[in-house]
Amino acid sequence: AFFSTPADVGRLPPVPPGRLSFVQLPPLPPTQGLPDGAETTAEQVPFLKQAIDRPQQPFQDLLIAMGKVDLIIFDFVQYWKRRSS
Repeated sequence: AFFSTPADVGRLPPVPPGRLSFVQLPPLPPTQGLPDGAETTAEQVPFLKQAIDRPQQPFQDLLIAMGKVDLIIFDFVQYWKRRSS
């Protein structure tokens, strides 16, 4: 499974069917000062960390619901994903 924000997934080149599965992450919750729809550091660096840290528990719940996960690739900003796995 490939975990990323919808904005970043949309920037990826097409992947042959069956080679990679995409998992829709819970949306980032609203964060004061962060524009709606901001998902990557390209939008607003100061507020992005606050927003990215908020879905830590929903992400852990998603991993539990999925069962065994072989590989998680994550952005450096989402440091807590390593602990979640």
